[in-house]
Amino acid sequence: RSTLFPYTTLFRSSKADTRRILNEIHRVLKPGGWLFSKTLMTGTDGDGLGKRLEGEPHTHAEVKGSALQEDCGMIRFTAEEEIPELYGMFPTIEYDYLIRSDRNRKHEIKEWMIACRK
Repeated sequence: RSTLFPYTTLFRSSKADTRRILNEIHRVLKPGGWLFSKTLMTGTDGDGLGKRLEGEPHTHAEVKGSALQEDCGMIRFTAEEEIPELYGMFPTIEYDYLIRSDRNRKHEIKEWMIACRK
């Protein structure tokens, strides 16, 4: 493959599973290929509102009382310093953020837009 666009797979996985997924993406991606990823930032609506997964400060087994679906299961929020740690197998990592509102501006959703080149 020359381009991959995983979306919910990464932020609905534990940090360890995310690393495994990214390593597999890196393995199958052609040299020069791109990975485009969008994942939730720490500080977004819902961060800190659920039961935390043991050993992972930004991963919640479930989140209640936010703009995120209540039945969506595990959610991992990503801090900026975690991006190089998670995506470090790629020689080129570029990222920006997007902040948007949800439900008539009631909730603020912050997302990382990450592009990696093999």
